[in-house]
Amino acid sequence: KSRPQLVRTLGTFNMVWTIGYMSGPLLGGLLYEVNARLPFVIAMVGMLGLALAIFLVRLRMDPGESPEESPEAPIQEGDTLRFRSVAWISSFSGFFVMGILSYQFPKLATELSISPAVLGYLLAIPRLIQFCIFFIVRRAHFWQFRLYPLIIPQMATISGMMVTATASDPFMIGLGFATVGLLIGSSFTASQFYSFFQRERKGQGGAIHEMIVGIGNVAGPLIGGLLAHLIGLRAPYLLCCVVLATAVLIEYRLTRKK
Repeated sequence: KSRPQLVRTLGTFNMVWTIGYMSGPLLGGLLYEVNARLPFVIAMVGMLGLALAIFLVRLRMDPGESPEESPEAPIQEGDTLRFRSVAWISSFSGFFVMGILSYQFPKLATELSISPAVLGYLLAIPRLIQFCIFFIVRRAHFWQFRLYPLIIPQMATISGMMVTATASDPFMIGLGFATVGLLIGSSFTASQFYSFFQRERKGQGGAIHEMIVGIGNVAGPLIGGLLAHLIGLRAPYLLCCVVLATAVLIEYRLTRKK
């Protein structure tokens, strides 16, 4: 696909899966207040419905589509590889933070007497923001092969995690969570784009992209949970600040290498 086609296709895909991630905590918190088992029952019914739909739907390839890539303005291979590495690091930091929010914050929310419904709203905020970012970058190209669209969200997330580490008011915590959605939306898009933009070994690049997302999702709760146990429930969010700051420094150095 051409570069605009690639960005639009990936953007649409990202918007769809984000809706699922956003709807889960948003509806789950409300359903939990009705009955603790209700979210799981609804989830099972929904999964059965989706499985049936997938089984019944038949997709047909458009014969007019061509697998050949459209000619693009020349991009140096070194630039693609450099920005791909930067995006992978940024994506790792984003999902490291998101993993901590998803799996560690519910315990802190209990200590802060935050209701399940409000907790669901808070956990849905990053997904809503990342959905908006996916929608915007689907049609925009200013972020490609530039460092600041990755650095600025990381700096904002450092501020957001400092707020989360110190605040007790759900509104302030929600503002902190919103910065994580900004980071996930920008870093995941960039990591995906640079992984598939290369002319060769797209599958390998895509696999590494997904592997990094998985490592971040596992490492965040694992290390954050250990710190929460040893130090306190606020410690994981300070760890996020350290990881993000380290990622920014590494990314800056990588883009300055010739």
